Amino acid sequence: TFHGLSLGEQIGEIRDLVVKKKYRNKGLGKQLIHACIMEAKKIGYKRLYLETSSHMQAAQNIFKRKGFKPVKERPKNTEKIQPSPCYFILEEIDSITCT
Repeated sequence: TFHGLSLGEQIGEIRDLVVKKKYRNKGLGKQLIHACIMEAKKIGYKRLYLETSSHMQAAQNIFKRKGFKPVKERPKNTEKIQPSPCYFILEEIDSITCT
């Protein structure tokens, strides 16, 4: 599902992007994330963010290859809380091409 803040904020959110286990390792996640980025560009968003679980390393690798960067800042007084979910942001959506 693709969600976003108001277009004036120029940041969209990719939510609920899940590939069932039996369909993984076939390139579907890569295709889906790319389609989300292209749709966000058409809408006019300049940045995208998403969240995932800390154990979803394959998904995180896809996000990183597409230019998403992990968000490392954490709110104060949360040092003892496990860092899950993991947040990622794509700061320069215009740098992503249609290929």
